Amino acid sequence: MLEVSNNEYICKSFIKIKVESRIEPCASYVKYEINIETNDPSFTFEKSSTRRRYSEFRTLHGMLVKQFRHIDLPELPPKAPFKSTFDMDFVEQRRTKLEEFLAKLLSKKVFLSSRAFHLFLQSSCSMSEIKDIVLGKSNYIDVNWPGIVNESVSQLKDEVDKSSDEENDGSCSVPVTSFASGCNSSSGFKRVSFCDQVTVAEIHTS
Repeated sequence: MLEVSNNEYICKSFIKIKVESRIEPCASYVKYEINIETNDPSFTFEKSSTRRRYSEFRTLHGMLVKQFRHIDLPELPPKAPFKSTFDMDFVEQRRTKLEEFLAKLLSKKVFLSSRAFHLFLQSSCSMSEIKDIVLGKSNYIDVNWPGIVNESVSQLKDEVDKSSDEENDGSCSVPVTSFASGCNSSSGFKRVSFCDQVTVAEIHTS
């Protein structure tokens, strides 16, 4: 179990993360299932689960390097020869390192301002779609976000402003832990948050 906290502040919010390896039938690569459970207002969903390839983690890392040029990012586990792809010891080592990578990002509040990071964690968008959304080239609607399409941007922003006022009383890093219980799909746990303002509200405009 991982736990990251900052003893300088007392935070009421929490983020729990668990990464699990998933090898699908006839697949030539391993997918890593990212399960999130949180009450942090920067997230759109309290619970979510999405699957990402190792190459997508590398793409995310590159996007964050460009966005946060003056901040050192945690390292990703290195690439490996194809023959190691389905070696279970290797897969488990990589899974652990990827979980640690995400936990370190989540423990720093600055990274929670990234649209790319939120979409990576809680949407089914491909990395090319995430890039287009971040660059304002796409208004792609994620089918895993039911109900949001019918909400106006003004309604989203009104509720976001309320949550932002409550959040801005301190700038602490939030506790991050891994969790053993399985997460439900993101649908059904949607809520309006800071993330809605910087991602969903922009994606779902007509």
